[in-house]
Amino acid sequence: MQFDKAILGEVLKDDTLPDTDRRLIEIRQQLGKTSTAKYAALKALVMNDHRAHGLLMYHGASTGR
Repeated sequence: MQFDKAILGEVLKDDTLPDTDRRLIEIRQQLGKTSTAKYAALKALVMNDHRAHGLLMYHGASTGR
């Protein structure tokens, strides 16, 4: 079974679609975006020197003590 963007969009337009099925399709669409969205986010981190900046966070969310 093929689950491309156009087919899932048509299925979501169906008013008789059960809420659980609708939610499952919406989650699947969101997860499908994350695989390619990370590339756009990484591209935004690359500066004029062709290096990615801002990838490391010292101590993260901790206080560092």
